[in-house]
Amino acid sequence: DDNGFILYESRAICRYIAAKYPESNLIPTDPKKNALFEQAASSEYANFETIAGGIIMEVWGKRTMGLKEDQAVIDAKTLALDAKLNAYNAILGKTKYLAGDEITLADLFHLPHAPIIEEHAKTDIMVRKPNVARSSLQPIPAFQKFPPAVGLHVIYAPGGTKTSSRARPGGRSRTG
Repeated sequence: DDNGFILYESRAICRYIAAKYPESNLIPTDPKKNALFEQAASSEYANFETIAGGIIMEVWGKRTMGLKEDQAVIDAKTLALDAKLNAYNAILGKTKYLAGDEITLADLFHLPHAPIIEEHAKTDIMVRKPNVARSSLQPIPAFQKFPPAVGLHVIYAPGGTKTSSRARPGGRSRTG
């Protein structure tokens, strides 16, 4: 709610905030840089979100609903994501971030999914790609300042019981 303006859907909210505060430079205004940003943002939505979201539904969503995860679905989607990350690895071998040498919303759009996949799908596909691992945004100080979102780093079992005890970088507990 921004003075009566209601918006939903995380990417739309992020774009609105970036447009409202253009000094953030998270959406480039230069036509070529903006085109690369739009390309990266579209790729995230079409090639990362669709697969990563399916993995998260299996390893996190179903658990929170008290349902059993389907390991065959997790394995198939992880294999598909691994293939997509090969393309990311190639891009990140040429540039610091997905749309060039400056961070954009396209990079930030990945943040909610990567830690859940690493921790709860029990896979190292993110770190097996050297350029993907190098581009991890978690070392950015501003990212470290924010507490983990409920459900992002803490998995709740039915009834509200915390089930994750893995510590966050910097020593903060994911369950605290």
